[in-house]
Amino acid sequence: MEKKNLNKNKIYNILAIILISAILLIAISDIFPRKSGDTPSNAKLVIKDEISKVPSTKEEQLEARLEQILSNIDGVGNVKVMITFETGGEVMPGFNTVESRETSEENDSSGGTRVITTQNITQTIVTQNTNQGNEPILLKRIEPEIKGVIVVAEGAENVYVKEKLFNAVRTVLQVPGHKVEVYSKKI
Repeated sequence: MEKKNLNKNKIYNILAIILISAILLIAISDIFPRKSGDTPSNAKLVIKDEISKVPSTKEEQLEARLEQILSNIDGVGNVKVMITFETGGEVMPGFNTVESRETSEENDSSGGTRVITTQNITQTIVTQNTNQGNEPILLKRIEPEIKGVIVVAEGAENVYVKEKLFNAVRTVLQVPGHKVEVYSKKI
């Protein structure tokens, strides 16, 4: 009977050692960083897809908002929008201007008189402290001028839906009709 208990204890001890070893291996593998080549390929695809979905430029943000709004119009399905801009826009920061002017008059030995004027203008951009650091105070922001808009939408083959899309784009972007084109999307 004692021999059976010893054999059972040996088996339990061996199983306990194997279990502890497996837990240690898993813990150690999480501590050491993986090589860049060890990343599963599907993880890279997910990261790229998430990054590509986030609009980064002003153009892309405006296009995404317009696509979302236009797709909610009655009779419209999936929508794609492309907007081109004439310029990149302008920003006018506030300046602190210090101007000094000095005038001096000189008389020479022959009786002539000279007036010398010196002017010094110093401008520095006015900034404010924010969480991101010092940022300039903007007096005026001029948005870029829209050069043209193309809308490709499901349902645009219907004349009434096409007109709704056309009028919606003209209204929201405040552009003349000759800068807007609406096309039906291929199925």
